[in-house]
Amino acid sequence: MKTSKNNENTPPENRTLNLTGKKCLIYARTSTADQENSNQVAQLQEYAHKQGWTVIITLM
Repeated sequence: MKTSKNNENTPPENRTLNLTGKKCLIYARTSTADQENSNQVAQLQEYAHKQGWTVIITLM
């Protein structure tokens, strides 16, 4: 498999992330449709930043 050093011309499904340090994802959910998870996501992003982690994806 040939890998491209330039992600611009690579289809998204074949791109790679060149990150150093710890990586994480954020998974936020609510119990009811009346609740919002935006505050939860903001708090988790702040926590990850303070830990020196790179958030690679946020799932809601």
